[in-house]
Amino acid sequence: MNLLICFVLALAGTAYSRINVEMRIKSLLKLFSIMKCHMTNPTSDLGSREVPFNQSRTFTFQDVDPINWEKEEMMCLLRYDRYYHDVQVYREATFSRSGILRSWEARKDGIYFKTRRNRQWEFKYYWYVGK
Repeated sequence: MNLLICFVLALAGTAYSRINVEMRIKSLLKLFSIMKCHMTNPTSDLGSREVPFNQSRTFTFQDVDPINWEKEEMMCLLRYDRYYHDVQVYREATFSRSGILRSWEARKDGIYFKTRRNRQWEFKYYWYVGK
């Protein structure tokens, strides 16, 4: 019986060793405008993508460790026209969480955020104005 319990615990540990994180970014800026987003963290670069009006792009990545004391941050540089903002779109928790969804929506007045599909959009950031 003890061997069975150890086996089940070992399986449970390997099942949660890599946690999926889904990041969605949607553009509701202006008709015919294209927003650019560039996702980075200290160890990797997920690249740059263009997000046309009323469309979204999804980034998926893995939380590597079930227990992580360093708490890596995922940053996204959002740009359109002369407006920009470098947003911390995700931060790892100390203990792993499974099935993470982070949704960001870019509008003319700012950047909105929600963590669950059934929640309302919450205002987070204003746009910075470049030269």
